[in-house]
Amino acid sequence: VTGVMTQGREEADEWVSAYSISYSADAFKWSYVVDGYGNRRVYRGNVDASSVRYNLLDPPLQTRFVRLHVIEWRGRPSLRLEIVGCQVITESPNVKLTSSSVPTAAKKHSCQPDSAHLFSHTGWCAKKQDADQWIQYDLGPPRQITGVVTRGHGGWESKQRHHVSWVSSYTLSYSNDTLLWFSYRDGNHLDPKIFGGNMDGETERRHYLNHPFSARYVRLHPLTWRHGIGLRAALLGCPHKAGSDCGPGFFHVNAVSGCST
Repeated sequence: VTGVMTQGREEADEWVSAYSISYSADAFKWSYVVDGYGNRRVYRGNVDASSVRYNLLDPPLQTRFVRLHVIEWRGRPSLRLEIVGCQVITESPNVKLTSSSVPTAAKKHSCQPDSAHLFSHTGWCAKKQDADQWIQYDLGPPRQITGVVTRGHGGWESKQRHHVSWVSSYTLSYSNDTLLWFSYRDGNHLDPKIFGGNMDGETERRHYLNHPFSARYVRLHPLTWRHGIGLRAALLGCPHKAGSDCGPGFFHVNAVSGCST
């Protein structure tokens, strides 16, 4: 869950002007969304009965049940509500994939960057087996990135056997222009965050980011691997956070829109 959208009740001119949020995995044990001091976070609601108010949850919640607790209101507590979540954003045909190295002729048809989509039967594999390899996602308009999912390479055939490989750890970097790159870090840590990868060729491994970021380009850098560098991957994300910089060549149409060309 990455955000909440609220509206008032137009026919009665009523709305909720402040609220808090709690969440639970089982509907028995509940936790409130808190601020940096550990206090229950209070969200600003609506100022009229018709306009939409959007509040971003940073970091996102991984949960099943969500409650909105009304604190202040106009008239009577009345609202319309939508919960906003993130999905796989790299399965679109508009997303472009490139990589650091081109596969050898023997692997040409089963190791291309375009085969690195999460639900591909094969995957991407690198020509070189070193820590300088990467696969890059060009998302077009910048997106809010909230997580990453990986699988191993689905395999390629040789005369001797069926080859399966996977990446067991990796880092992420991101950019809006491919010139200036930033390594993803957790909190105040100086070193790039190292993500645990896969242990076989098929099982999904999913990570949610404690600190989502906005970017057009994202690279996954394998650090360790088994039987060679090979993977399938997907990024989880949402439309770009309104009100923040879109990066070169993109802009907000209005105050609540995503990034457009």
